[in-house]
Amino acid sequence: MLYSVTLHHDGASPSLRDEAEARYRHVLEAALGGAGGVMAAWRAWQDAEHTFGTLSTETWETARRWIIAAEQARQTALQGLNNAPDAYFEVQQNP
Repeated sequence: MLYSVTLHHDGASPSLRDEAEARYRHVLEAALGGAGGVMAAWRAWQDAEHTFGTLSTETWETARRWIIAAEQARQTALQGLNNAPDAYFEVQQNP
């Protein structure tokens, strides 16, 4: 696997956490064209966060796709988890 997903939410049991992480991954991959597309968009978003004013149009558009897909994935993945306004997903590239 190219990347890992970790849900940060204190109130989730291990099984709910696993299910939410799988839903998040599924929505991301569907929106961004598989694991490779997820990583390309994630990297563009990382570049956008750390680079000010020097992004290419292509990188900006790819980063924007990440932001939209990640929010969709978050909303879908957290359905059924009560009181999760502070919950977030962390995506990390695997070595």
